[in-house]
Parts: sequence; C-alpha cells; structure tokens
Amino acid sequence: MDHILYLGSLAMSSRLKRLSEKFFQDVHEIYNMFDFDFEPKWFPVFHLLHTDGKDSIGEIATKLGITHAAVNLTVNELEKKGLVVSTPDKRDGRKRLVSLSAKGKKLAADLEPLWEHIRAAVDDLISDAGGNFLKEVETIETKFALKSVKERMLAMKSTQLQRAQIVDYAPEYREDFLRLNRAWIEKFFKVEAADLRILENPESEIIAPGGAVLFAKIDGKVVGTLAILNLGNHEFELAKMSVDETYQGRGIGLDLVQACINEAKNRGAKAITLETNSVLAPAISLYKKCGFVEVKSLAHETEYERANYFMRLDLLDDPLPESR
Repeated sequence: MDHILYLGSLAMSSRLKRLSEKFFQDVHEIYNMFDFDFEPKWFPVFHLLHTDGKDSIGEIATKLGITHAAVNLTVNELEKKGLVVSTPDKRDGRKRLVSLSAKGKKLAADLEPLWEHIRAAVDDLISDAGGNFLKEVETIETKFALKSVKERMLAMKSTQLQRAQIVDYAPEYREDFLRLNRAWIEKFFKVEAADLRILENPESEIIAPGGAVLFAKIDGKVVGTLAILNLGNHEFELAKMSVDETYQGRGIGLDLVQACINEAKNRGAKAITLETNSVLAPAISLYKKCGFVEVKSLAHETEYERANYFMRLDLLDDPLPESR
C-alpha cells in the first residue's frame, strides 16, 4: 500500500518531495555515467551564473525563488569545488558577487550538450504522462502566491460548521451519483462492469428493488452520496459512498452513513453489510465508528475485483454515534 498516494492532496508536498528525490538520484547517476563531478542540487545556481555571468547572493535568491541561506550553502559548496569565485560588491561591501571560475565555465560548456539530452528525456517523460505537468505546477505556484494553503484553510474553516443537507434521490442527481463515484473509484482502482451497471441505472438497480440513494448538498451543490441496496430477507448493503475531495473533513461521510442506517431501519432492515478494500483506512475507520465490524465473508459473492474487506452491522436499538 502506497500511503502517500492514498493521502492524496493532504500529502502533496511529501509526494512532490519524493518525486524530486527520484529525479535528483536519476540525474546524479547520469552525471556519474558521463564522469562529471557535479551534483544535481547545484544546477539552478550554477546554470543561472552560467547564463547571467555574475550575481549577488540576493539576486540569485530572488531569481530562483529560494532562500538566501539555501543560495549561500550552494555557493559555498561550489567554491570548495573551485567552480565559482566570489568578490565583494564595490557598490556595497556587505554583498558579495558570485561568478563561475575558469574551471566552472569549462565545466558548464562541457555539460551543455548533456543538459540538452536530459531536457529531451524529461520532456519525453512529461509528454508520456499527459504533457501538462509543468504548466499545472506553474499554475499552482501562481495561485499559491495569491492565496496560500493556510489562508485557504482559514477561509474554509469559517464555513466548516455548515452541515450538509441530506436529500433523497431525484432524477436530477443521476449525473452527480455517477460523477462522484467515478472520481473516487478511478483515483484508487478501476471502474468495473458492476460499477457502471449500478451507477448508470440507479432507479432500476437500487431504488426499484427497495433500496435508496441519498445525497449531501452544501449551498445547493451535491458534494456526497451513499446508497443502500435491498438484498432481501431484511438485509441491506451499504454501497457507493463518495464525498467530493474539496468537502472532505466536514463529517459529510458520517452524516451519510447515519442517514442510510436510519433509512435501512425504516425499511425493516435487521442487518447492513458492506464491501470495501483494506487500503481505504479512513473509510473503514468511519464504518467502525458507526458500529460495523469486520467479517471474513458475506452470504453473497462479491461482484468486485477490488473487494477484499467485508463488514456487517447487526441493527440493535443502540443510538447512532454523534457526528459532531
């Protein structure tokens, strides 16, 4: 299980760091393969000096968008290798101007052809992955500069106490049912034939046999959904739960599960089962909070390749846990 992948946007910085480390290691091996004594972490500062000729520490930091401390560390390492030289700024003695040494200029000239080969290989990788990665990173950087994650969280927190409105199925929500569920399935698994049969035909597959589909709405937008399927013999199945990533963390999933349990009780249910996957730890934790327990198997065969974790709730008169 790749927990970083599972965490999604919550671990975005860790995921980018992990990808960066893989890139650094790969390029480090390329330099070694061609007998260049050069570290990938030096590249931005080294290439900037190769392009500009001479810059102060502050100018380098500004142009690269990194800290003075990081620039100082890199320049010091490059100086120890004899690749750069620094001299006091005649206009401001507090500053030092940095430029490539003769050795550094020769190395830069020798590295230029290899840099172009690396660029072509990276461009090929990006193209193979869809071609929009750098543009999307640039957009995120721009949006982050306008409004940081902290600022966005504080803005969202002011509305976090707003409860979702739980509503019954209506034909106008059919596309939302498909949209929300397809998004989470494709994030972790693959959409299977059984998924499409139910998601594209909720009226005939869920509602007509005596089940129900509920939706969570905030400010008129459908942000979550969950269904109960009537299996017969007073047993129902909890299925197709999905909450829009943007609205996760507000207790919407818990509200939906509680509403579906109540709906099943109203329909005479004596037990509710569910099928899930062991990698979906937060969902399993939520189900346990609502009283579901793990069972080795269910009375019916699963239709899903991804299903490897089964749970059951025997309905008693115990009150449901509070969602807040």
